[in-house]
Amino acid sequence: MAAALKIKVNERLWPVTSSPDTPLLYVLSNELLLQGPRFGCGLAQCGSCSVLVNGVETRSCVTPVGFLEGKSITTLEGLPAWYAKQNGLQKPPALHPYSRHSLTNRRFSAATVTTDDHQSFEFCRSAKRRRRRSDPR
Repeated sequence: MAAALKIKVNERLWPVTSSPDTPLLYVLSNELLLQGPRFGCGLAQCGSCSVLVNGVETRSCVTPVGFLEGKSITTLEGLPAWYAKQNGLQKPPALHPYSRHSLTNRRFSAATVTTDDHQSFEFCRSAKRRRRRSDPR
């Protein structure tokens, strides 16, 4: 019998009973009962299933869980702790700064949009990406 698969989600190691080719989204929602990543299009286009894998935005609906063993996965629920770690804070804030701003300004329009917005915001912020003239628009 093969060894049990273990993945690191939000700084915690979890055993996975699903087969290695199961999409990460199903493992996160069905086995770990996390509600941050949502099913949207199933084609990795809408971004509602976005997570950070080793700090890089990844669509969990098309990513097999078997490829993620030994990698760090951060979901919407883990963004405050991830933010604190990136910025050297001793205690994570109750909300990620983007979440606090969005709630204050009532920018949430649909649940499927919020995960993509947060993950894209954090990815762009952490990578310190700048738009260049050569980037597609």
